[in-house]
Amino acid sequence: MENLRKSLGFNTMLVIISLSIPLILTQIYVSPLTGWTLLIFSPFGTIIGAVNLFKHHIYTSQ
Repeated sequence: MENLRKSLGFNTMLVIISLSIPLILTQIYVSPLTGWTLLIFSPFGTIIGAVNLFKHHIYTSQ
């Protein structure tokens, strides 16, 4: 059950990342400034989110 929850969280994260990539690329094409701002900030947000998710999984699995 725990492994299922881990893989589910990871898959959700991958889906969110893969969905946000075309959106960001479109933004860069439409308005470069907004697009690049999103591109710079969203990876950091995703990394922080992933780290927090990972920490949460470590705490709950102990």
